[in-house]
Amino acid sequence: MEALLLRDTQHTAIDKELVRFGTGSFIARRSRIDAFLNSSIYRDDSTTIILKENNQDDNLIRLRENFIKELDKFEQDSKELASEIFESSLFYLSKVSPDKIIVEVTDDYNLYYSIIKNDFSIFLEEDLDDREVMVSLFKNDVKQKSLSGNIESVTSRLRDITSY
Repeated sequence: MEALLLRDTQHTAIDKELVRFGTGSFIARRSRIDAFLNSSIYRDDSTTIILKENNQDDNLIRLRENFIKELDKFEQDSKELASEIFESSLFYLSKVSPDKIIVEVTDDYNLYYSIIKNDFSIFLEEDLDDREVMVSLFKNDVKQKSLSGNIESVTSRLRDITSY
């Protein structure tokens, strides 16, 4: 889980660890952010701080926040699996560069994404049991050919389709 630490007009700094409130925790994090922002390092996987460009990443931060709320629909033993699948899928979905994206958990406990990209409306459902993805695609409210497969292949095809 991540926590927003700093946002300006160009960048967002997030912490990959849960926020821990306690004596000096904010000051310690603030000094790490300052050091991070003043360095030439854009991302270092050995630190918990990630600096991101604001343009599309705000969508992804909001998506994660929304997913955390939706996670309550799962039973405790399924939450970890759902989180792992969500994070893996998010990696591929971010490559589509959505203008807007939201996630919901269906009554069948699948992940359902609604995505807007240019003139396209994309409705993607990912089955958590077999990782099969079904996509309904519309361009200017006209139904296009549906897609299915794993998240990697589907998002690759979506990138190609929506880039025109």
